[in-house]
Amino acid sequence: MDLQDGFGVTPDIRTRMKIAMFYVRDLMFLIIWAGVIFMISDIFPPDMQLETVCFWVVGIGYGVWLVCPSLGNHGKRNWELLIYDFFPKKTRFKSLDYGVFVKQKIEGVWKR
Repeated sequence: MDLQDGFGVTPDIRTRMKIAMFYVRDLMFLIIWAGVIFMISDIFPPDMQLETVCFWVVGIGYGVWLVCPSLGNHGKRNWELLIYDFFPKKTRFKSLDYGVFVKQKIEGVWKR
């Protein structure tokens, strides 16, 4: 009898646990996000119940979109890409020898 048959034992301490299609970290983000959305929805007056429900649906949908993997940049979540857009890296890389760079480009060989 193997102990891992009926239990969710992770092989490593840094292994991400997955529930359904979301990781535990993403589920915690969604719970906090939903709490913030519900607290912010108090700005609507009581007679605007339709707008409040629409705000909840759009807010939760946006939260789900934030934790989903990006289609264009695999391995990153959408919220990570937004952070990279708001806080870009300040470093620039320039070729020290432009002739070698052009020669590699013409030959079709990119050496890394």
